[in-house]
Amino acid sequence: MEDLFHGSVCSNLLESILQYASIQDQDILKKSLEDFSSVDPSELMEVLENYECRKMIKAETLPQILKEIAHKELVQKHRYVIDCWKQVMHGKVNIAHDDLLARYQALRPNPRRVQGLLDFQEVMTSKQQEVENHLRRYLRELDEDHLGKFLRFTTGSDIITCTKIQVVFTKMSDFSRRPIGHTCGFVLEVSDSYDNFPDFRSEFNAVLESNIWVMDIV
Repeated sequence: MEDLFHGSVCSNLLESILQYASIQDQDILKKSLEDFSSVDPSELMEVLENYECRKMIKAETLPQILKEIAHKELVQKHRYVIDCWKQVMHGKVNIAHDDLLARYQALRPNPRRVQGLLDFQEVMTSKQQEVENHLRRYLRELDEDHLGKFLRFTTGSDIITCTKIQVVFTKMSDFSRRPIGHTCGFVLEVSDSYDNFPDFRSEFNAVLESNIWVMDIV
């Protein structure tokens, strides 16, 4: 988008490739940048070979090599599409670089933004209000990575792509009790039978950390 609107890339390419890579690759690349000797060389080379890297890797050359990989993956591979869109957008849309960054920044989750999406029913029982407090407290404790998981569970995307998440209270037995996300309608079902915050946090963590979410589509 920077290349499309402004003709060059201003963002940090090293940060960009770390965000672009898979979670498993991110872990290896970050460890390599922090402490090159702590990573198995074969694992690092396997990751870099996925990006067709054929250079000899050393601790001092790794950052520059990753920047080159980032430019190839994020800009060069999409050059044809960028050039096509430039022809369409020329003279029709102008956006300052600071405004472009601000729009992307607004998509990144933080506790305040995610809490602002929650939409509860106007009339609630005291038990439901207690669970609302549990949910808001839970979100306040999450870092950006886990907030992204929460959004993915409830909206299908790990960034903010909706204006509200409707929270619905349901009756569940202790055996079947767990949060349920409906990503098509941005709906979160939660039980109103939690007796304390640790139980609520434990069950929500179990869902988000599993990384295996069944989607039943009728």
